[in-house]
Amino acid sequence: MSQVVSLRISDDEIAAIDAQAAVLRDPGRGRTNRSVVLKAALDAYLASARPPALRPEPRRT
Repeated sequence: MSQVVSLRISDDEIAAIDAQAAVLRDPGRGRTNRSVVLKAALDAYLASARPPALRPEPRRT
């Protein structure tokens, strides 16, 4: 089952993401790792936006 999510990100939110990404530098290339920050922000958003019934169950090990 796949789900498409559409988000609007404000200029202020983009600036905050860039500021966080500046802290997480890719040591091999010296570039900011913006995708890491975006994925974390999206995961947090999805976890808070979905009702408990739709949240994935934790994996049992």
